[in-house]
Amino acid sequence: MNPHTIIVAIASVVIAGTVAFSAFGVVVADGIRLGAPDDEGFSYFRMINGEKVSVCNPTMLYARINGLDITIINEGSQIGQLSLPGRFLEPNSAYVEQGQFTTGVQEEIQYLALHFDAMANDVIPQRVDPASLVITTEVRASILGFVPYSATKSYQAFDFTDMMNGIGEEHAC
Repeated sequence: MNPHTIIVAIASVVIAGTVAFSAFGVVVADGIRLGAPDDEGFSYFRMINGEKVSVCNPTMLYARINGLDITIINEGSQIGQLSLPGRFLEPNSAYVEQGQFTTGVQEEIQYLALHFDAMANDVIPQRVDPASLVITTEVRASILGFVPYSATKSYQAFDFTDMMNGIGEEHAC
């Protein structure tokens, strides 16, 4: 066999493997599932103070994500963000990740966190419109290591609570 043919075949396999692994990152970024970091269930207050979230890769693919942000928006204004670092994800695995929570309105976000936790548990009557609190998740990955890609999803307050507690088959991990 011609040595040039062998070199071209090997280079083609390496390039195809690199592109395929990059595509895995995009597929996994779209499928990442989040959850409460412990068996106690999800609480906004614990999330903003403990800064931990369970991250799950339910696919059969290895991948790398560059980071994950959970942004809390109240009445159209961002009031806080939990940022988790990037990580290599093994197939069908979950891990608890420590992040960094930042806010400019500490008292407001603590009040809302406690209020929404109590409303979700039917401890207090609804005094705040649940539609006013929106949570967005953004999973960042890259294609071929340099083309940025992000998968963003938005949730209403109680839908996010249900997702974090694994309620609904599409959220279980």
